[in-house]
Amino acid sequence: MNILVLFDIDKTLLRSKLTSTTHAKAFSYGIKQSFGIEVEFTYKAIHPLPGLTDQQIIKHLLEQESVELTENKIKECMKHMEKYYITNMQKGELEALPGTKKLLEQLKQKNVTLGLVTGNIEAIGWKKLEDVHLKHYFSFGGFGSDAADRAELVRIALKKSGYQGNNVFLFGDTPRDITAGKENNVKTIGVATGPYTIKELKDSGANLALETLENTEQILSFLNS
Repeated sequence: MNILVLFDIDKTLLRSKLTSTTHAKAFSYGIKQSFGIEVEFTYKAIHPLPGLTDQQIIKHLLEQESVELTENKIKECMKHMEKYYITNMQKGELEALPGTKKLLEQLKQKNVTLGLVTGNIEAIGWKKLEDVHLKHYFSFGGFGSDAADRAELVRIALKKSGYQGNNVFLFGDTPRDITAGKENNVKTIGVATGPYTIKELKDSGANLALETLENTEQILSFLNS
């Protein structure tokens, strides 16, 4: 299959089994180290949170504070986050979502080019995939440490892929994923394994919306069409 398929990571390929995640704690640690401010990151602190990149989350958490948000300071904060995550992540904290491994294996066998578009800082994204044994399916992507804007991450992933065709698909679980794909003329598949319903994903413009990644035949049929 001469196509390129890009995947979001969190709640598209995998999910956390913990209420308070190492990734969330990494934001508090990174901000404390770089800006000297105590910030407790909670999933209700930013609304709507899903689909934001790590850089955008850092900025949201600090928007009420009188600090200078320079590019260098944000990069420094992300480095502290990366170090904290790699050091403190609990093995088995994450799990692959249903159907994920079967779908990726099918795509690999069909020589489909696979990439990532994720708001995660790059080292954190790779560590998550390694924990659930999915890392070997991917070799490139657009990451939250590359840019703040998700649509720009799609462009970065496209450039890194070296793919020359027009059959590009993006899987994601939020309207922000769908919008980023549409802005780059990429076909989008919404997966209701995050906080959004099939209807909400369709309403955001998804070309296809699914409950999970378990219906491999339906997905392959859509990719072939």
